[in-house]
Order: sequence, then structure tokens, then C-alpha cells
Amino acid sequence: PLPMPDFAYDTVCFGDTTHFTDMTLIPYGEINSWYWTFGDPMSGVYDTSSLQNPTHKFTHPGIFMVTLMAGDTNGCAAFVTLPVKVDSLPVPNFQHTPATCQNTAIAFTDQSLATDNPILSWTWRFGDGSDTTIYAPNSPNVEHIYTNLGIYSATLITTDIRGCTDSVSHILEIYPLPMASFTYKDTTCTAGLIYFKDLSSGVGTNVNSWLWDFNYPGQSFSTQKNPYYFYPITNASYTVMLAITDERGCRDTVFDTIYVKPGLVVDFALQNNCLGDTVIFTPIVTQPIGDTILQAEWTFGDGQTSTNLIGTHIYSNPGMYYVQMKGWNQNGCLAIAFKPIIVDAPPLVAFSAPPAGCLDPTIFTDFSQPNSDSIVSWYWQFGDGSDTIIFAPGSPNVIHNYGEEGGIYQATLTVTNSNGCSATLNQEVIRYSCLQAGFNANTLVCSGQPVTIIDMSAAGSGAVNITNWFWDLGDGTQFNSPTRIDTIVHTYSQHGTYTIRQIITANTGSILYMDTAEVSITVYPGPVASFIHTPGCLGVPVVFKDQTATPGAPLTQWFWNFGDGTFSTVQNPVHQFADTSKYLVILSVTNTFGCTDTASALIKPAVLPGALLTAPGNVFCADTLTLTLSENSNQQADRYVWNFGDGTILETDIPQIRHTFASGTWDVILTVYSNAECPNSDTLQLTLHSLPVVDFTFKPDSIKARFEEARFLDASFGTSSPITQWHWDFGDGHDTLATNPTHIFADTGNYTVALTVTDQNGCSNTLMKNIRVYPELRFFIPNAFSPNHNGRNDIFKPMGKYFKPDRYLFQIYNRWGELIFETTDPEQGWDGTFKGVESPVGVYIWVVTVYDMFNDKEYYKGSVLLLR
Repeated sequence: PLPMPDFAYDTVCFGDTTHFTDMTLIPYGEINSWYWTFGDPMSGVYDTSSLQNPTHKFTHPGIFMVTLMAGDTNGCAAFVTLPVKVDSLPVPNFQHTPATCQNTAIAFTDQSLATDNPILSWTWRFGDGSDTTIYAPNSPNVEHIYTNLGIYSATLITTDIRGCTDSVSHILEIYPLPMASFTYKDTTCTAGLIYFKDLSSGVGTNVNSWLWDFNYPGQSFSTQKNPYYFYPITNASYTVMLAITDERGCRDTVFDTIYVKPGLVVDFALQNNCLGDTVIFTPIVTQPIGDTILQAEWTFGDGQTSTNLIGTHIYSNPGMYYVQMKGWNQNGCLAIAFKPIIVDAPPLVAFSAPPAGCLDPTIFTDFSQPNSDSIVSWYWQFGDGSDTIIFAPGSPNVIHNYGEEGGIYQATLTVTNSNGCSATLNQEVIRYSCLQAGFNANTLVCSGQPVTIIDMSAAGSGAVNITNWFWDLGDGTQFNSPTRIDTIVHTYSQHGTYTIRQIITANTGSILYMDTAEVSITVYPGPVASFIHTPGCLGVPVVFKDQTATPGAPLTQWFWNFGDGTFSTVQNPVHQFADTSKYLVILSVTNTFGCTDTASALIKPAVLPGALLTAPGNVFCADTLTLTLSENSNQQADRYVWNFGDGTILETDIPQIRHTFASGTWDVILTVYSNAECPNSDTLQLTLHSLPVVDFTFKPDSIKARFEEARFLDASFGTSSPITQWHWDFGDGHDTLATNPTHIFADTGNYTVALTVTDQNGCSNTLMKNIRVYPELRFFIPNAFSPNHNGRNDIFKPMGKYFKPDRYLFQIYNRWGELIFETTDPEQGWDGTFKGVESPVGVYIWVVTVYDMFNDKEYYKGSVLLLR
């Protein structure tokens, strides 16, 4: 019988390897061969197999007819063909929300396609270590929150009901969230109007979307970046939301509670609203709390105004006034307060206190008017340190005992009415003492003037007689007198203020009465006149200088009498006297107190000395020059002051001096003083022009031969004026006026070249330099000689001069170029032989090498004819 082939295979998904299992049955014998055909010609050589249990990976999905042919040991074979289905894989795909932001739910939406079989499960792997699997029929869509920034690979794995699976991955970059923030201000003067300012910021990108919720019922939203909103209800708090979105789509939200202030409402308080007092107006902000008034304008209701922050005003009449205040807060917002005020009239104070004497009391009677409902208090001050206060309904009238001493007291009554307004009256209260001391004195005198004191003391009516007068004159002078001295005359030795005191007493045996009187006097300091003056010289004004001592008071007047019928009122006058007469000059001075003094001096003008300054000249050419200066008036003088104009000032007692001047212009001033110190002066101007600087160069530095041209280049320059003339002396009898000349010296030798330059001021300077003209190297060489030993022309040698003998070489060559003679001795010549043998007749070449006086090498070559 034939074998019964059969096989099995596992689930086939495209891309997976399919495992085939041989299940052939045979009644007898054994299966010993297998031949598989997988029906997949695209797999090439892999489309067949001879294994018992092979594997195969199909090249595409679909149904493949797989054939197994099995052969047994009996030589029998049979085959079976079965369909094998290779399922297509599901096609995974998904999308996610565009904004991939940190800590924000990202929606992942499945977009996979089922192919041959329904999808059974979806496995999401988010790349941050977390994953989830969802099975049908549940929705495969998920959300995920990334808590950390970074780049993640999100993968979706889909599996169908036959276990076929595939995956897809998307790269996500998780971005940071923007930071929402805002502020607001309510500095406008419109209550409820709030300006919002966005302070949000993106991280690495920009915020491009704003959504505001102002939390007021109705339409209270805005998408502007910096909006404003008007809240109809003020003095309330609102929670405002700002949601922002950046360019990546990432969002953030912030909430903040704001307080909407009410509108500005102002008032003012006042103090001291009594007539005559300064009423103080203080601005008050009643709402909003925390605002302050920084500027105010006041209208006080009586036509007067103020721009002070704290208003102050004094009303001239009592009554009601309507006061207006305009107040501006710290934001410049304006509010107005307007209300009436009442200015109350103070009471009208009046009282009487008749004079009383000795031990009698003084009676104080009040006559005040309340100018309101009533007076509520009376405050009495008696002027002797004691006081009392009386409150209504008590009687305001009082009695006060001052004691035995007389005098005038300042009593004061302060009355307060029922409106709280007060008024005060000061009034003298006269008290007669039992004795009345007193005197008169001239209270203002100048130092040295007497003070006259006249006694005016008296006993009171009904009192006893005065028994003693004590006087203290304030400068240490004191004395008692049992009798009246009607007039006292006293002179104070020092200026100052003195208090004269009189104390009178009366002793009745049981009571000692006493009274004192004082008067202050001032002794003004007087000036001490003095002055100085310049010498009195005829024809020269005399300068007077006030030297008055002014202790304690400046001078106000000066009066000069020059003794020649002329006067002056200036402090320091100048006056010229007409001749050499004697004049008594008097100065009278007065200080601010009217005190005067005089001083005088006798002046006899002297004749001025002569002054005539001379010098050897006025203009010189020199860098420095010592000159002799003389005074040549032939008049005798006491001393001579020489000012050379260069900062040097010397004084001599002879009319002559020597001084060295530098170049420049100098104004020399000679001042001559007589023995009376009368001066006379003369001025002489000296000018020293500095010499021009002379210099020159020449080329060549040394001239090698006669008739060689030398070039001279001027390098001179003027110091005080330009050079205008040049004179060259070449030292060989020739000269020129050219600036940069050339010259040919006719002979050798040493020459001294002199250049003299003259500037515009006529000043000259000369410079001399040596130049050497060297002789020219010279040679004479004959062109034939006859060395026949006859003593004539037997030796051939060069003859020359002006060369260096120690650097000399003389050579002879035959016509074949062979050196046959050589010497370095200028005195040695060729005798016509070569190595002791006479040279044949013919032409020979000579070469001479020498160095001239300038050490320059010279090379000479020629021919000579040898004759026999």
C-alpha cells in the first residue's frame, strides 16, 4: 500500500517563519524520503525542501499550495497538497496632539488598519518607561503625561486575532511649559478701570496667545496681550485668570486676586476756628484706603486761596464760610471737598485795676464780653509770679496783695468763651511804694565825657522822711549820703555799659522802708585819630592813609584840613602841595556813636632828585652782554634802585652799575631817592638781538685733486630774525655772497673756509672749517728701453708721485703671458733679464698696481719695447 502523506503547520503571519510538521502514515515499512514544494516560486531555491520537518518564510501574504511527497522503504510514494494561508500584518499608525508639553496630557489616537484579520490588541509604549495595552472592543486611544523634558520614542504595537503583529514609532520632544504671570495697575483716575500687563515668558520660544477672564458676570474676556477692563462695581475683589499658549502650543494658566479700588473721595479737618487764630486745614482721604493727597488747592470762602498741602488761613471776620479743597492723590487724580465752616468770635477782654500804694491791695474788676453764649473761665496773671483761674459760675473779680514794694506790674487776663475761643489782655498795674527812688542821667556819652546825675527820689504821701541815699555808679564807685545830693558829675575811664543804682531808706524805728532805682548808661568808645603819609615831595601828590584806632565802633566821617585852604572828606585822600612851605595837616574823625577825635602832622614838601638813565647804546647783537648803566643828571641822590626788567632789582648808593643781559627786549627802570625819600625815575629800553646760528657742510669731504669742484651747503638759521646775507671766504683769496656756492681750488693744500651770516636785525656770526686739497696720483712710464749696459736707458721702471710706497706692485709679462719680473719696491726697475738671462728684443706687457693717498686702488697696464 501507498503511504498516506499529511502535515501540519503553525499560525502563519507574513514575515514570520512557518514551521511544517510531517504527519505521514504508512501501514508497512518506514518513510525514508520527503520532498516539499511550498508554492512560493519568488523564494527561489528556498521554494523546496527534503527535510522531514522544514521551515519556510513566505515572500508575501496570500494562499500558497504546499505539496508534500513522501516515499517509503518499499519504493512507494504519495503526495498531498494543502493550502497554507499567510496572513497580512495589521498596519499600525497613530497621531498625537501637536503640542507636546511637559506635565500636559498628550492624546494618542490610533489610526491603524486591519488587513486580513481584526485587530485584537494595541500596546502603547511611551518611551519614558511606562506602557499600556488595550484589548478590543475597548477604544485604543489613550492620553499620557510626560513629567520630564526630553526626546522620547512613542511606539504602537498592534496584534490581530491570529497573533500577527507590527509596530510603528514616532519621535516626540517634550517642551517646557511657558510661565504665565501678570500684573495690574489702577493708577488711572477712572474708578474701576484696571490696566493689565502680561509678564509671561516662554522657555526657548515666544508666547503668542493670551486668554483673560476678568471674573465679572457677562462678557469679561479678552485675547489681547495687555488689555484693560472696566469693573462697574468697585471696592471689590476679583479673581482674574490668564491662560497663555506659546508657539509650540504649550499652555500655562495663572490666577490672581485683584482689588478694584473705589473712586477718590476727599474731606478735610480743621483746627483753631476762632477769629484771629490761624485756622489749619488738613486734607483727608476717605476712600480708597491707603491713598494720600500730595497736592491741594484751597478756596477759603473769603476770596483768599492757597496752594499749600496743609492750608492755613486767618479770617478777618467771624461767621460761616464755604471752604473748597481740590486734592490730587499720588496718581494725579482729582477730588473735591466742599463744606461750610464757622469762624467763632473770641471774647472781648476788659478789666480795671486802679493804682494802690504801700500795703493796700489792688482790686481787679472784669468787664469782658463773651461774644457767644457765655464766658466759661478767667485766668488772671498778676505780673509778680502769682496767678489764679476762675471757672463759671464763679465771680471773675479778684483782690491781690502785692506787698510794700512799689512798681509797675504787667497783669494779664485770659478769657475763654463757650465756643472755646480765647482772648488775652495785658495791662499795667501801678503800685506806689512807701518810698519812691529815682534819678535822671544822660544815658549816652562818649569815652572821656562826664555823666550828670540828678536825684529825683521822694517819700510817698504820708510816709516818713528819707534818712539815707546810697549810690553805686557801676564802675566800683559807691558812697552813702545822709542828705540829698541834687547833682552828681562822674567821668568813666573805660567805655562800656554801666548800671547806676540808687537805694533810699527811711527808718521810723519800727519799720524800715526801702526803695531802689536803676538806670543803665552807655559810654561809647571814642576813636583815636592817627594817619600816615608818603614823603612830601614837590610836584608829587602826597598819599594820606587813615590809621585811626576804632575800638568798638567803625568810623563814619573823615575831615581833612591840608593847611593850604583845601579840604577832603574821603578816608584816604591824595593831595599835591603847591610849594615847599610848611603845612599843618589835621584829620578829624567821627564814629557811629558820634564820638570824635583829631590828629595832625607838619609837612614841608622837598624838591625831587634828578634822574637820567644812560647806557652805551640801545640795540646790541649778542646772546648775552654785560653793560654799564649810569645816572647822569649830575644831581646828588641818597640811593638808586635799578630794575633791569628781567626780574632782577638791585639797590646802590652810587649812580653806576654793571649788569649782564640775555637776548631780548628789556625795559630798565631807575628810581632815584633823595634823602627825604622823594623819588624820581627814568626808563631806558635795551634790545639784545640773539646771534644767528651759523653752520655749513661741504662735499666731498676731502678733495683729491686740483680743479675738483667742492659744493658748500649752508645749514645756518636765524634765532630772532631771518638770515638775509651770506659771505663765504674760501681761504684762497676768493669769496662769494651765494647761499650754497661751489668752488674749485687751484692748488693743493689746507684751506680755512669761513662763512659769515647776517640776519634781518643786522647781527652777524662766523664759522670757520678746514678743507684739504690732496695732490693727484701721477705716473710717467716710458714705452721703450735698451738694456745694453751703456748706462743710458738700461732700466725700465715707472716714475710717479702721490701714492703710498708701501702698497706698490710692478709686474712684467712676455708675449706668452708668462710673469718674468715682479717687485714691490718703487725704486727697483726691470733690467731686461729673466732668471739671469737677457730677454730677447720685443714687446712686453707691464702692470702697475698702487694705492693713492686716499687709500683708493689704482690699476695701470701698458706695453714697452725692449731694444738692444
